[in-house]
Amino acid sequence: MADQRDRPRGGLKPALAAGLGLLAAACATAPGPGSASGLPALAGDSLPPQTLRPGECALFVWTATAPHRLVLFEAFGRGEALLRAEGRDIALRPLSDAFDIGEGALALAYESRSGGLRAELSGQAETVEGEGFELSRAVLRVLDQAGLTVTPVGGVGACR
Repeated sequence: MADQRDRPRGGLKPALAAGLGLLAAACATAPGPGSASGLPALAGDSLPPQTLRPGECALFVWTATAPHRLVLFEAFGRGEALLRAEGRDIALRPLSDAFDIGEGALALAYESRSGGLRAELSGQAETVEGEGFELSRAVLRVLDQAGLTVTPVGGVGACR
């Protein structure tokens, strides 16, 4: 049986390869101010560059305030997400098999393999003309032994 996170329900369709190329480049490097991609410049303490295979869809989440940092990445269908927290990359497993972008809201939950960390992402998702979605007015809540950290974030979901 195929993993239902392969393609989120609610309008996420394959984007133009060039558009995703700009997205991937933005996540791998810091575009200068006024970049044509329209994505934020990313700062040092970010996740490493991520690679998508043709036809693969993913979620890229970065901090809302400057300096922007890529803090969460999930390629749908892989059964794993990557979180940047406390200066290290942490592998997470999604706690649901699929999600809907219903009424413009998005809510996702993850847990570390050890169970010692839980991350919840919630916010407003707006479909972008069949190319994916933009995440705004969102927060990433991370709960671990040290307590709860709440970070305002933004992001995009797109397919290659």
